[in-house]
Amino acid sequence: LAWIKTQQFSSIAVVGESIGSGPASFHAYRGDVDRLVLITPFERLSAVAGEYYPYLPIKLLLKEDYDNILWAQNAKNVFIVAGTGDTIIPFKHAKNLFDTLPQKNNRKTSFSRHSLGSEHEDMLTSLTHLGNKELFVLPGVDHNEVPALGKTQQKISRFLSTE
Repeated sequence: LAWIKTQQFSSIAVVGESIGSGPASFHAYRGDVDRLVLITPFERLSAVAGEYYPYLPIKLLLKEDYDNILWAQNAKNVFIVAGTGDTIIPFKHAKNLFDTLPQKNNRKTSFSRHSLGSEHEDMLTSLTHLGNKELFVLPGVDHNEVPALGKTQQKISRFLSTE
């Protein structure tokens, strides 16, 4: 973080996937981040772990809770991408994070992986980032498929290149 502050970057982007969304959000919290991309994220690690181990005192056992709600709110622009078929970090966690973040002018977009005709391609290509947070929903897509999809990579690229 100290080294980044010594550079003359025109903007700073941080990307985190899955559990890596925690450290990515933390860097947004600590630094002046223009763009934060969170792929298959959660609101707090304890929320996900609590679903897997409801009989354990998760908050007492975790050394770090990765509070993305607290940490991601400092980023100027946030892009969240998640699949509704996620079996590792259920979609509701990404949705809760998105709904809780204070950034304004939010936009929710989605596409069906079964309808990728040229008509749909044109519709997706024309979508632009209008505000400070965006949720890109991939219906039926599982956790490890989300970052591998071409549409995910295109949307992230578009988000990162938006002025």
